[in-house]
Amino acid sequence: NTSNSTWQRYVAANVNFDTTGDYGIEISYIWSHDDTGSNFEARVEMGDLGTKVFKQQEPQDSGGSGGDFGTDQRHDTTYCYRVNVASTGSRTIDFQFQPQSNGVEASVFEAFIKIWKLPTPLTALT
Repeated sequence: NTSNSTWQRYVAANVNFDTTGDYGIEISYIWSHDDTGSNFEARVEMGDLGTKVFKQQEPQDSGGSGGDFGTDQRHDTTYCYRVNVASTGSRTIDFQFQPQSNGVEASVFEAFIKIWKLPTPLTALT
């Protein structure tokens, strides 16, 4: 948990992409944010594959019975991305979070990153 409004690494995966093509990347985690007037924010940085800001949410809860984390609410979240890997090699997939405002407690629990190669060609369901 953090009350500092700078991006904090929660979990990172160093991945060797040994083939080019499309990959699926899934980020799943539980979060809380002890405020009613600012956002919890999360993103994933993927080096040359780009940065995805995927969470900006104001939970409208503070001062609960959550102990060190302030609020007692917990929110589960999963995001999936398709990324094209144009060149092989190692990359760091880095999940980060922050409170939008300094002094507000933001927390992440039980995060994981899942990466898999997508079939080629990728076809739509009909």
